Amino acid sequence: MQSVEMATVGFVIMINNNNNLDEKLGRQWEKLKSRIILMQNAFCHTDYIACYYYSLPPMLSSFEKQMIEKIPVIRYEGKKAVYLSSAAFIKFFIMPDWSSKMSQRYPGVIQFSVKHSETIGKLLSDINESKKELCQTIDLIPTQRAKRAAMDGLMSNSSTKAILRLISILHDDFDDLSKVTFHWNHRPNVRKISVSSAISQLELMKNKPEGNCAKEIWKRKVELSIDKLNNLPMDHSLRIKRPTKAQPMVNIRSETLGWMQYTAALPIVIFSDKKIDYEHLIAYDSLYRRSIRNDSILGDEPYIEQLPIYLINENNR
Repeated sequence: MQSVEMATVGFVIMINNNNNLDEKLGRQWEKLKSRIILMQNAFCHTDYIACYYYSLPPMLSSFEKQMIEKIPVIRYEGKKAVYLSSAAFIKFFIMPDWSSKMSQRYPGVIQFSVKHSETIGKLLSDINESKKELCQTIDLIPTQRAKRAAMDGLMSNSSTKAILRLISILHDDFDDLSKVTFHWNHRPNVRKISVSSAISQLELMKNKPEGNCAKEIWKRKVELSIDKLNNLPMDHSLRIKRPTKAQPMVNIRSETLGWMQYTAALPIVIFSDKKIDYEHLIAYDSLYRRSIRNDSILGDEPYIEQLPIYLINENNR
């Protein structure tokens, strides 16, 4: 009887703790939202020196492969860019059936005079502090399922990662900035796979040619990959490598610190009165990228690459 009572008390305490955390998250979320709205108004009513914003169209999940191959970029500058940059900080929501690989990226840069660093700069720092507090409270929730439930209850259909991203703030007083360059970073997904599983996947792909490839040519290429795998021991350790996303990045040249690299998930805010050289983000086209030749060797890693499937011999790593 005593053990049942103790278990009941423990359950009640756990519920109370969860309720307290939910209330705390609610207060922190409202505080963060109010600060972001203040920041958006401040952006739109403050003189700026330069502003560029790059629109990356969200795409349906079924078109993720095409998205990796080619990503159009629309460039905005001036007042329109200021408005879109400020709006980017509150675009947390994910549209159903749409890919989140690009729709949660808002590359851009906005440059204010150093005199605004005490007002807008402080507001941005307060927003980052609110994000950190929110993150710390989320970490107190014991399980991943409970964390997701709490966040869904607080902000339905939102991306937690997008909400918690910090705003990059650069002050020319300390960094002596001279150049900002946007570019693309191609990030592959790599996972372990057995030889038999790899062969099974290729067998399924034999009669499913991609793009404009003729059926017979496609079939011969896939069979070539299967033959190579059949020559390996069945207990051979492999990794499969697929392209998953092309992520916008930004390099910033500092005379004191050299080159600094940031993800361009949100517009970067710079406080400087100097003229800074900006190089724009261009459309991503994988055809222009240098790819690894079939069966080439990088160091001690032999790659087996045939169109859709990429295998790395892990035993030689």
